[in-house]
Amino acid sequence: MRGRHWVCAGLAALLLVLAGCQPIGGLDVPKLLLKQMEVTSYEGKQTVSIDIEAAKNEVPAEDAAALQMIDGAELTVDTKVQDDQRMSMEGVFKAAGRQLPFRLGLKDRAVTAWIDGAAAPIIISEAADPSWGVSPLTTEDTRAIGRLALELFGKYAPNPSNISVKPVTEPVLGENLALKQVHLEFGGDELLPWAKELLRAAMKDKEGLKQWFVSAGRLLYPAATGALDDMPLDQDVLPDVLNDGEAAGLSLYESFMEYAPELLAGLEQLEKDLPAYAPDAEALLGPATKLVMDLYADGELNIRKSKLQLTIALPSSAGAPFSSITIRQTSEMGRLNEDVKADEMDMTNAVALDDPEMTPGKWLRHFEAGSLARQWLKQSGATARTASLLMPVPGADTTYDPYDMLQPYIKNGTLMVPLRHVAEQFDATLTWDSKTKLSLVDDITGAVTQLELNSKKATVGGLEIDLPEAPELRDGQLYVPVRSVAFMLGLWLQKVEFYDSTWIELIRK
Repeated sequence: MRGRHWVCAGLAALLLVLAGCQPIGGLDVPKLLLKQMEVTSYEGKQTVSIDIEAAKNEVPAEDAAALQMIDGAELTVDTKVQDDQRMSMEGVFKAAGRQLPFRLGLKDRAVTAWIDGAAAPIIISEAADPSWGVSPLTTEDTRAIGRLALELFGKYAPNPSNISVKPVTEPVLGENLALKQVHLEFGGDELLPWAKELLRAAMKDKEGLKQWFVSAGRLLYPAATGALDDMPLDQDVLPDVLNDGEAAGLSLYESFMEYAPELLAGLEQLEKDLPAYAPDAEALLGPATKLVMDLYADGELNIRKSKLQLTIALPSSAGAPFSSITIRQTSEMGRLNEDVKADEMDMTNAVALDDPEMTPGKWLRHFEAGSLARQWLKQSGATARTASLLMPVPGADTTYDPYDMLQPYIKNGTLMVPLRHVAEQFDATLTWDSKTKLSLVDDITGAVTQLELNSKKATVGGLEIDLPEAPELRDGQLYVPVRSVAFMLGLWLQKVEFYDSTWIELIRK
């Protein structure tokens, strides 16, 4: 995780892929990419936004609500990168007229996040376990991969029709700088011709391509096969390509040369057939789909600013609630390779995202009652659960269950269900207070239900209710009326027919 630096490196790589290795207006594109890999510390700012054009046909209410949430959404982030192991980000996510501040931190490969309204930071991921056998790529490995990309795309990629370089004065982090602007436009209608030319050029240079695959195999195979070192596998049965990077590269080269002609023919046929057999594809692979990119480099080939706009058009037949989506990104960088200090995050009472003890209710209570994060968490369906129970067949043997599940039964017209089984499905806590009395605590609301064995009286959150049938023990399990359980835990009931079986579903929305 190198933050915004990798945005610039990625855009430079994209420029290389599309523009190839040839100098553009005196600007050396390969050197531009390699220069970004030398950046180890910096401060930066980035903004990403999404705009959606709704489909002309009528949009269902649910889809319209989702579009309203996404359309105009914007993410703004300020970044401080100290080195490969330490960085901090502070930003705001805006959507549907609301905004949610947050902070992210990276320290020793552990990623943590704080979201406005949270009681404490959340540990998203921790350092990789070395026993996994896969070591993270080093900076040198990354640079070597970048050089491989240079050799491949820089050598074979054709130039797009619209690319230019000119000197400009551009504001970067509040300072006006003299920079070189690289402007590139690439339409969806250029994609297939570009891919065909790339493939043809690579196929012609057999010896050069073979050496590239060999180099790639030597570099990448140790990381790809590192996990095998800790596996109890018989080395005699492993293919040679897993023991020799050069052999792996040669094998991939032979496979490429075998299937490349077929792939090229397929691309050519696809280009011919699209207008007749897939006219709707013209939206996706037409001029309405377009990438516009501007990179601003200083005299030392450091990318100090970037702008990107990607519009993806969809055919009406796709059935999507929108006809196009546009993603815009701007970024600025400063203090490159200077003494930048990442902000420290207070980790007191931090909670791991994968903590098995954190139930949906605990996650809700991790955020303040009126916070936007808590509201969005509920709207996202994070608390939704469904439990299914097989309905008994009147007159059938209720001790037999083909699904090996606890069997509900009917008593005086009331469906009785195993309380502990249902409670566990919704993370509710069930405890016996005495030999005959017990408490049920709702995970979401914290409401306490008090029950008594063989009594039709119960209290839910202090409110006394009458049960149609008293709780009773059967085969070591406590059974209670299903509608009463639904009331205690705030659940919906639904009957579902499935082939020759009938199920009762308890649903928390």
